[in-house]
Amino acid sequence: MSTASVVDLLPQPHRLLLSEVIGSFSYALDMAEGLTPGHSLRCCWLGSQIGKSLALDTDDLWDLYFVLLLKDIGGSSISSKLSHLFDCDEKIIKSKLKILDSHHIFEFLKFTFSNTSVNSEFVNRTAKLLPLILNGKYYLNEVFRSRAERGADLVIQLGFNDNVADGIHCLNEHWDGSGYADGIKDHVIPVSSQIALIAEVFDVFFQQSDIESALDEIKKRSNRWFNPELVSVLFDIFKITDNSNTWQSFRSESILKQQVYSLESVKTNVSIDDERLDDIATAFAQIVDSKSPYSNGHSTRVALYSDAIANELGLSVGRRRWLYRGALLHDIGNMGISNLLLDKQTELSISEKETIMTHSGNTFKLLQHIQSFKELAKVASAHHEQLDGKGYPKGLSESRITQETRIITVATIFDKLMKGNAHNQPLSLAKVLIIMEKQCDIMIDRDCFNAFKKRIPDLLQN
Repeated sequence: MSTASVVDLLPQPHRLLLSEVIGSFSYALDMAEGLTPGHSLRCCWLGSQIGKSLALDTDDLWDLYFVLLLKDIGGSSISSKLSHLFDCDEKIIKSKLKILDSHHIFEFLKFTFSNTSVNSEFVNRTAKLLPLILNGKYYLNEVFRSRAERGADLVIQLGFNDNVADGIHCLNEHWDGSGYADGIKDHVIPVSSQIALIAEVFDVFFQQSDIESALDEIKKRSNRWFNPELVSVLFDIFKITDNSNTWQSFRSESILKQQVYSLESVKTNVSIDDERLDDIATAFAQIVDSKSPYSNGHSTRVALYSDAIANELGLSVGRRRWLYRGALLHDIGNMGISNLLLDKQTELSISEKETIMTHSGNTFKLLQHIQSFKELAKVASAHHEQLDGKGYPKGLSESRITQETRIITVATIFDKLMKGNAHNQPLSLAKVLIIMEKQCDIMIDRDCFNAFKKRIPDLLQN
């Protein structure tokens, strides 16, 4: 049977830098937060300028750089909670929470009424609104605390130090002590957290208007949300015409990446080896799977199943490692799908199914940001293609579907049927195998399926 081919080993046309890999994955975090693509990179550039103006030393600038890129790494873990709490697309909630002055009661009530269960009938909407009106700030603090703790844990897993973890943990603390999640204030808040917050809020307001309007909003929150010294530094930065012009030029993605990846603090950035890249892929797979309770562990299992099939089919060690990363990241596009759909327990409408299907295209776009993942992006994003040409996102014919994609497809279908989801109950192994057998040569590759069946006893036992 004819299949498309891929390279035997991970292509590495240039030195793979930690800053480039983390910066590329930050686009997934932007997507999950409902923010304009490149938000984390823009914050990284601006926050690094603030750090330099404060004369931070080299080590502190290095830590700050990755706090800025990874500040939203814990956000996926609260997606389902926010979606359920507000009965709203959590990406909308997250983006608005970044600039919500929730301690102003009028602003909080306006936000709550405007974003809670807006399409529901009166009784259902009232049932959602009352707890938020009475205890909304408490709920938000608990959500932010969960986000902070998860974010700190993940950056340690990624190999960063405690300073980076602390910077991310304290991102939403305010200068006057009114922030989330521990209520610390002024200089107790790590400098990196202070800088990350002011850069984040500036960019969110800038995307809504312009530099002057964004600076005005920052000034209004000086000595409440922000250290007044940092506010002064931010204003000084934009008094320099070159800085304003550079910021405006970030509407071009290529210019943005060039500026951020060439910052002085990372000019001597170390390249990363295969082990570090595997760790990063594993962590981001966990971030994706934490978005919904129905996807818990899915990407890791798909990667393990895919590797077992590849081993049975005799793929080389290099190709297996390459494929394993693709399997880990095959659903990274779900970062852009609302939990209203991912967690929906009733049958999806046609339009909702079409929205869910866009996750494959999202996966392709996100993985394309990493130069060495160009081919992997094609393989991983095609896991819903079918041999009969009726799959998505491109409706590829059988001859254009790579062996690696076919492997991931078998692994994905098996895990979905075995574990179930929001609107489908898990099935027994016997039923799963019967269903998959019927789909051989239509949806899935028979050789890959037969190879998998040989490995199932060992896989399930372990």
